[in-house]
Amino acid sequence: MGIPYIHYRIDDLALLDILTLRERYIVERRIGLHGKPQCFREIGEQLGICGSYVHDIEFIALCKMRIPYVMHKYGKRKVEHIANTKRRVVK
Repeated sequence: MGIPYIHYRIDDLALLDILTLRERYIVERRIGLHGKPQCFREIGEQLGICGSYVHDIEFIALCKMRIPYVMHKYGKRKVEHIANTKRRVVK
């Protein structure tokens, strides 16, 4: 299975500012902002962690990046649901 293609626009890149440095590093490498997109294993080797942990961190980062859109479209209740999902996945 390959790396999923992620659609983004230049103004969406401002969403990267809400991420931690590690989350931002992973998202940038997954979508290929600094060259060719990388898989979880390759990023994990660079950070000294396993690929499945990279996947968990990416999931949290993408949830964080979704919050401004979800808040605008669906309201606070949906944002609370996303936050609760994040807590269950990685503690």
